[in-house]
Order: sequence, then structure tokens, then C-alpha cells
Amino acid sequence: MMIITDTQNNLNRIRELIEKLDMPPIQVTIDAHIYEIDKNEEERLGVNWQKSIPVAGSADNIFDMSIAPETSDAGGTGVFRFGSLDINQFKALLAMLKTHSFAKVLSNPVITTLNNREANITVGQAIPYVSASQVNAETGQVTNTIAQANANISLIVTPSVTGNDEVFLDIKPTISSVLGFTDLGGNSTPNLSNRSAVTQVICKNNHTIVIGGMIKTDKSTTLSKVPFFGDLPGIGKLFQKTTSREVRTELIIFITPHIVHRDSNRMARPSSHDGGYAAPRLTLQP
Repeated sequence: MMIITDTQNNLNRIRELIEKLDMPPIQVTIDAHIYEIDKNEEERLGVNWQKSIPVAGSADNIFDMSIAPETSDAGGTGVFRFGSLDINQFKALLAMLKTHSFAKVLSNPVITTLNNREANITVGQAIPYVSASQVNAETGQVTNTIAQANANISLIVTPSVTGNDEVFLDIKPTISSVLGFTDLGGNSTPNLSNRSAVTQVICKNNHTIVIGGMIKTDKSTTLSKVPFFGDLPGIGKLFQKTTSREVRTELIIFITPHIVHRDSNRMARPSSHDGGYAAPRLTLQP
């Protein structure tokens, strides 16, 4: 127990200060949707859904401007662009994306963090591969060294609640994927592709920030052949066809912050009756 004796005015001030401090901290829930857009399929279907997303501080839309991969300026000429949507626009856009084959959901993580604290979301898998092999000269036994390549989606968001029911967001998304494998010394080593961005934006509570413009181009080769004839030695190539195709994909990230407002009442403390720790009592006496 703690006893404080002072004048009534000072006791009132102390009580007001304690009530302000004895409050749960503000929290922010981060709701993220990460999509991969097949640009080839999008163009084939003639869909131009990006027109509905304005770039912050610009009359252009989020994907109209030219992309310069060597820069990362969030102002409009870098690797990515950002725009803002209210809740109705966001719901309509998600509903539209789900009806088209060119849009694939990579992840939909939701996490809650304290104000001004980093939230780190990682979703993916570790792909094992043989990085080295050693043969015992006496027994001929082969010993393999196993390594792992991480193919995952990492999203680091640090929210800071400001005035006017807004949230300052520090956003760092990274996407790692395996493009294929390369034979090195008899071992298949994965080829990794990384896409990342860094930006800082201010978003209204329950509104959605859209980050786009991280485009990747992959080359794929497909071999088709006539059954049986395509496998014949010498003339088999006459019954085979090799097709090369460039696949352009764009990463689109939707981030919606939800401010979890603290209760107006004082934070509840565990008591000895609940089997928890009973906090010291504070008594104010005039």
C-alpha cells in the first residue's frame, strides 16, 4: 500500500495524472492483402482496373506512370506507387479482383501491434536443397550437406497514431520466390527472385493504402511433342515444338490500419482472488 498526504488540490492533480497513466496503450491492427497480378493475362482480357486508384498527391492513377526499376522514390517515379482507398472502394476492388483469373492471392495476414512498435509478418516455406556432396574414398558413401532457400512473403509495418484519426505507416514489403534450379557441380541450386520496397505514408483510420509497381519478368520455355514420334532418335525434333514466353507479374499490396482505441476506464489489474498478482494499493489522504 502507498499513502500520499498532501493538499486537496495536489491530490486532485495526482489522481488525474494516475488516471491518465493507468490506461492500456493504443494498439493498431494491420490488415494486409497481397496479390500477384499476371500482366499478360490482364492485357489479354483488356481489363484496366487500375484506373480507379489515384496516386497520393497526383492526378495520375497508381499504375499509369512509367516505372524506373533503379529507383525507389515513393513520389511517383520509382519502383512502386501508392494510393488510398476508402472502405467501400476497397471492398469493391477486392470483389472485382476475385472474379478475374489474372489476380492471385498470395497472402492475407492480420496482426495487431502496439502503437509505434514494429509488426513483422512472414509467410512462406523453406525449400531444402543439396548444397554440397562428399564421397568417402574408402566406403564410397555419399554425404550430402543440406541447405535451405527461403521463399516467403515478409511485411514489416510500423504504425504511429497521429492526430485527426490518422496513422503514419512505415512499410517494408519483401517477396522472395524460387524461379528454378541451376546445376552446379552436380547439385541443383535454387535461383531466387526478390522484390522489395520501402515507403512511409499517412493513412486515415480504416482506409486502405495500395502499393503497386513492383514488376517482375520471368522467361519460361515449354516443350511440346507428338507422343512416340517426338522421342525417336534423329528425327524426334521434327515432331517437337519449343515455345518461349515472357511472364510479367506485378505485386499489389493493400494495407488497412485499424486503430484499437483504449478504454476510457482504467486498465484492469489482476487480483489475488483471480490467482494473479495484486498491485499495491494507493491511498490519497488530504
